[in-house]
Amino acid sequence: TTFTCADVGSPVTVTLTVIDNNGNVSTCEALVTVEDNVPPTALCKPVTVQLDANGEASITITDIDNGSNDACGIASRSLDITEFTCTDVGAPVTVTLTVTDTNGNVSTCQAIVTVLGDIPTVSINEPEELPEFCQGAVLVLTTTATNAASYLWSSGETTDSIEVGPQ
Repeated sequence: TTFTCADVGSPVTVTLTVIDNNGNVSTCEALVTVEDNVPPTALCKPVTVQLDANGEASITITDIDNGSNDACGIASRSLDITEFTCTDVGAPVTVTLTVTDTNGNVSTCQAIVTVLGDIPTVSINEPEELPEFCQGAVLVLTTTATNAASYLWSSGETTDSIEVGPQ
């Protein structure tokens, strides 16, 4: 008798028939319960993501899953990390793919996510010495930013420079 994944979990009646050299026949029935104890094969691949203008990126299971499989079928796949921000740029991020087959067996694999993004470097240039500002002078703060998409000062200004002075 051949068993398939369709037989997992439900008892199947099998009959054993034995015939000796003299033609005598004897049969016996037994209940066989088929079990699937083999975990699925989890296969991961690395991926590189680019941050968007808001400094965010995300991945899906299909970005990481590299053909995970199981003879009886996959019930679910999940990732432990799917969202990335500026803090993830510059260091590889390890994500875990968890694969569960239709009979509850679980397997995992890990993949490296490389997060790319243009992180602006900002410096504030002021030609005057700070003590003059403390004495009531107007100070112009100007950013020198590489790869900046936009600016936002705590005052709400969105230009690359602002004037700060006594009020």
